[in-house]
Amino acid sequence: MSDTYVYPGTKVLINLSDIRCQKKLDDYENTFVNLSLLKILKDEFVITSSNDVYWLHKQLFQEVYEWAGSPRTLNIYKEEIVLNGQSVEYSNFAEIPDDQKMLDSVIKQTKWESLSKPKLIIDISSMILKLWRIHPFREGNTRTITTFLFFFLKNNGFSLNVELLKKNVKFFRNALVMSSIKEYSECEHLQNILNDAIENFGEHSMRSSKIMDDSKYKTIKGHDMEEYTYNYHTVKE
Repeated sequence: MSDTYVYPGTKVLINLSDIRCQKKLDDYENTFVNLSLLKILKDEFVITSSNDVYWLHKQLFQEVYEWAGSPRTLNIYKEEIVLNGQSVEYSNFAEIPDDQKMLDSVIKQTKWESLSKPKLIIDISSMILKLWRIHPFREGNTRTITTFLFFFLKNNGFSLNVELLKKNVKFFRNALVMSSIKEYSECEHLQNILNDAIENFGEHSMRSSKIMDDSKYKTIKGHDMEEYTYNYHTVKE
C-alpha cells in the first residue's frame, strides 16, 4: 500500500507550505504547534468524549497539514528501539470509531473525581494508553493525546505538570510504548511519571512551580533517552 500522506519517493509528510526537507518541516511544525497550544489554553475547553481529540488536533496542526483533525485513512507502524525494532500494534484505521466508542463507555462509567491518587494513576494510565494505541492520527498523536489528558484531568479536578512531561517527552513516549505490548507490558514506567505529573487541582496552568528530581527519567529499559532519536511512522503493508 502506498503512503498517500507523503511526497512520492520520500518519508516527508505533504504539508500546506510544501516543505520537502524533514528537518525544516519538523521545525516549522513545532513552531506552529507551540503557538497553537498557547492559544488553546486561553479557553476553558471541556472534554466530553474521546472524539474531542479531533478538535484538539485540528487546532494544533491546521496551519501545517490539510488533514488536521481527521482520522488517518491507512494503517501505520513504527520501529521502536525499546521493542528491538518491533512496532506497537495500533488500531486498524477502519476500526478507530468502534475502538473509541468502547473507550468512551469505560470513561463514562468511571467516577474520576472521587478516585484515590493510586487508583487514579492506574485508571488514567490505562485510559490514556488505550487512546494513544488507537492512534487516530497519521502524525501528532502523542502531542494531541497529552493535550487531551491535560484538559481531561482539569475537568475532573486535577492538574497536569506538563513541564515535567515536556522535559522528559522521550521517556514519556517510550513509557507508552512499553505499556503497549499486551501480556508483556511494563506499565510501571508510565504510571511512575504520571504519578509525579498529576497533582491536585490548583491553578489553571500547564506550567507547575513544583520542582522534583526527574533524573529517574533519563533511561528506560537500559536505553539512554538523551540518545533516543525520533523514528517516523510509515505505512503498514
